[in-house]
Amino acid sequence: AVDEFSDFMRPSVSMVAEAAALRRLRAHATERVVVPDVLFARDAGDCAVLVESFEAGTPMREAMRLVDADPAARHALARRGLRCLLRMLFVDNFAHGDMHPGNLLVRTPATDDDARRRKMIAADDFDLVVLDAGLTIELGLTDRRNFLDLFHALVDKDGRRAGRLLLERAKKQECADPDAFVDEVAALVNSVLATPHNADKNASALTLRRLRVADLIRDVLALCYRHRVRLDTTFTNTVISVAIVEGIGRQLDPDLDLLAVATPFVRAAVLREAAHRTTGGLLL
Repeated sequence: AVDEFSDFMRPSVSMVAEAAALRRLRAHATERVVVPDVLFARDAGDCAVLVESFEAGTPMREAMRLVDADPAARHALARRGLRCLLRMLFVDNFAHGDMHPGNLLVRTPATDDDARRRKMIAADDFDLVVLDAGLTIELGLTDRRNFLDLFHALVDKDGRRAGRLLLERAKKQECADPDAFVDEVAALVNSVLATPHNADKNASALTLRRLRVADLIRDVLALCYRHRVRLDTTFTNTVISVAIVEGIGRQLDPDLDLLAVATPFVRAAVLREAAHRTTGGLLL
């Protein structure tokens, strides 16, 4: 596990590796997501250099304060950040691994009027600038298939299927009671995803107010440790990257429905993966 974590972190100290990551993220970026252009990169002993294009924008922390009193602007900002990461994970299979507020800028058309800037953000008229690609996530064929199948089970709110997938596709496991492990994972997942009893018509929404990914990760890891089921480090890092963006989203719009935003990405990726298997890997 230490070696795997080291492999994940090592590229973050290489300017050439980060430059390559920035170029890939930039190539995949949608119209309103901006990644700096790489102008020069070199790793040479103590003189490592990375020169990028300057990208203007308001730091995310400042933007969050700016939109604090405007629910529509908060929602737009939260939704853009979440969709950006989900697209990286489920469409591009190359994701920024550390999208905390310090690595994000919000850029609106030029104006010094805060009220106008809030109005622009609420109208989705802004760019999200993504910085610092030292940590990135890319899944191999088998890991990606496992990741998609597991998230598909979560989207379907099928806790038992999620438990079976964690057990059956673990790289290493010495679980003495597989049924108990599956039951405990199912109970945990269902406690998070199930609609509360006697809830109103909107309670089926999995809002960021209800879901705390970091807590869910902690509880799943505790179950895996207790039952001696080893999760792949890449999978854990991927879910942690979601937890970082989820934290920003909760501060901005705790009523944003995570499943409603994620479901189209997950199901499209699962269908694409199924087509890929059917055609023997010929689908591009």
